[in-house]
Amino acid sequence: MLDQESKVKLECRHSLSNNDILLKRRAKPGDEILVECPEACLNEDVAIYGEHTYSEDSSICLAAFHSGAMPIDGGDVIMLVT
Repeated sequence: MLDQESKVKLECRHSLSNNDILLKRRAKPGDEILVECPEACLNEDVAIYGEHTYSEDSSICLAAFHSGAMPIDGGDVIMLVT
């Protein structure tokens, strides 16, 4: 179980390649990171690239919703770095 205190609160536009907190963690393949996503990312003009495995410049929150890992109203999701 991941520690709630290490959770990263994201905005819809955040990706693995543009979030300072995630960049400082220097995540490597196999790392799991607990993130919190806001609701309504479907209404934002953000992009995802991939299906179930997404590129590092994809919106993390939109990718989580797209893959079925998170409900439309946002919440916590575990991001697996591949």
